[in-house]
Amino acid sequence: MGRIIRVLGARLLQAALVAGVVGTLCFALAEALPGDQAYRIAAGRYGIDLVSTEAANTVRAELGLDRPWWQRLGGWYGDIATGNFGVSLVSTEPVVDELRHQLGSTVRLSILALGLSVLIGLPLGAVMAVRAGRDADIAGLIWATALRAVPSFCPWRTADAGLRHLAAAAPRRRGRGAGKLGLARAHAGAGGWPPSPAE
Repeated sequence: MGRIIRVLGARLLQAALVAGVVGTLCFALAEALPGDQAYRIAAGRYGIDLVSTEAANTVRAELGLDRPWWQRLGGWYGDIATGNFGVSLVSTEPVVDELRHQLGSTVRLSILALGLSVLIGLPLGAVMAVRAGRDADIAGLIWATALRAVPSFCPWRTADAGLRHLAAAAPRRRGRGAGKLGLARAHAGAGGWPPSPAE
């Protein structure tokens, strides 16, 4: 148990160090960019055609860009250490809300993928172990190696192309079910598969 805690502590320390180095490098790159940061951020907020000196000065005062770089970097690390991630420079929304919105679907898909991997992988691995060296084991090894070698987006692109082809080739029908089929055909033709829930 003590060894596991030491390993986890070392990994957490390593992750913190990597995050600190990456954050410092990003800060340095942003500082090295030519031009005024306040103008760039104001252009992202209000549009390039609506940027003015007054808007840039407002952004500069709001974000403390008039302070020395070391004060801004130290304040940023202090906020991170206390769990205050601030607001987005462009959308002015809390960063936590932005992360929740962006990562929500990713986390759900990751959990679903992990569940499917367990449901499929454990029985398949058991069969391959029982029939080691036989046809089932060799076929499973070839299949697993092929899936690892192919980029992850290729199977989904293939499935998407297959669904579009089926929807486009399906005969038109009248009566019950025709609306759903027509919707699928319309989306397949417009490149909008699958249909959105609102439709």
